[in-house]
Parts: sequence; C-alpha cells; structure tokens
Amino acid sequence: LLMADKIIAVSNLTKQLIVNRYRIPASKIDVLHNAIDVEAMQGHSYDNETYRYLERLKDRGYTVVSVVTRFTMQKGLEQFVRAAARASERYDKLVFLMAGDGEQRDELLRLGAELGISDKLYFTGFVRGQQWRDAFSVSDIFVMSSVSEPFGLTALEAAHHDNAVILTYQSGVSEVLTNVFRYDFWDIDALADRLVAIALSDALKQTLKENAAQEYTKITWQDIAERCMQMYRHLKVGQAMRGIAP
Repeated sequence: LLMADKIIAVSNLTKQLIVNRYRIPASKIDVLHNAIDVEAMQGHSYDNETYRYLERLKDRGYTVVSVVTRFTMQKGLEQFVRAAARASERYDKLVFLMAGDGEQRDELLRLGAELGISDKLYFTGFVRGQQWRDAFSVSDIFVMSSVSEPFGLTALEAAHHDNAVILTYQSGVSEVLTNVFRYDFWDIDALADRLVAIALSDALKQTLKENAAQEYTKITWQDIAERCMQMYRHLKVGQAMRGIAP
C-alpha cells in the first residue's frame, strides 16, 4: 500500500479502513464500486423444482428470507438467526433459506434448535450453478447480515432476482443500493422489525424491489473498466511528467 502510486477500493467503507488502519493518504485511494453482468445473468431460467418445498410454502402465503454466503463469523449469521426467531414470534409465515456452508454451520443448526425455529431454517449446504441462481429466485427478501463487508456483490445479484434487500450499515454495497432497509449487524430487533414490515406489506416489498432495480442497472462493468483506464492514463501522464519510465 505504501509503495503503490494508486489504490483501488471497492467502497468508501474499504477506503476508510485503509486510511485509518494503515495511515495511507486518502488522496492515493480511488473508489470503484463493483457491478454485475446483467446480460450474462439473463440467460438462465428458474427451475421451481430446485426448492420445491419452499415453493409449496410460498403457495401457502409464506415469505422466504434468504442469506447466500459463507458461514463464518464475519457474516453475522448468529445475529441473523436470533433476529429470525424474534421475527417469527411476531409473524409466523416466515421461512429462512440458509444457502451456503462453512465452519459455523453446526453452531447455527444448534442455535436454531435452541431458539425453537429448526422447522423454519432451510440449510442447503454449498451451492453453485443452477442451485445458486435459484436460491435468489425463490427468495422474497435477501439479507446481508455482515459484521464487515468490503462490498457485497450478492446484494446486487439478489436485487437483480427481484428481492427486497436488507443490508447492514457495515456493508460497502449500501453505497450503491439506497432503496433498501439498513440496520447495525448487532441489532437483532431492528432486523426483525424490517423483516416483519416487508413480509406484511406487499406494497412496501414491491417498492423496494422496483427502486433497487433502477439503481443496480446504472452501474456496469463497462463503466468501471473505463474509469480504471482513465486512472491508468492519468498515472502514466503523471509519471512521464516526473521522468519515470512507465
């Protein structure tokens, strides 16, 4: 970081961490947010047999809440499960799709049992390909519960798959998606409130989905690539003026 002429951070959150923890001048750091390839994702069709059980619950009026992530401490999943229990006390027709795997899996299974919501937690194990895409498609509400997330690309992917999105304030992607609900990762009551509010209001859910869709489509990899090229060209000119060989 000290040797670099320029540093690219994927969010202002990451930039601030670099400044605070490594004492790097903010002027050396440019923020270039991530994007998703919308065209590449449009070629995949949803298989409603992948999560057939959840589809049957949706037919009975249930709302599917998903996390699609690694099961590690960084992702705030213990707090998510506790919030799921709180929300379920107030509104019974919620089910939670836990898509992913990691060292916390058994701990989360035990926690769900202790809180009495084992029947509401649907663990898929590691997913990729069709199962991964279908996890977003079957979901109504996507939660990024991270304790710290430099960006959080899955939130954009969830928005693309017509999810209402809830993010922690500690997630960099919240700088790109503003038509979402936010909360502090430790505040399980706030997350429970937001889950119930969205589940009980079709109008709110639809508004969040539509407005988020207008936001994520404004950022493309083509735009990000062009900004990278502009930065490289600017650095090259600066080096030439200082007599440094490129």
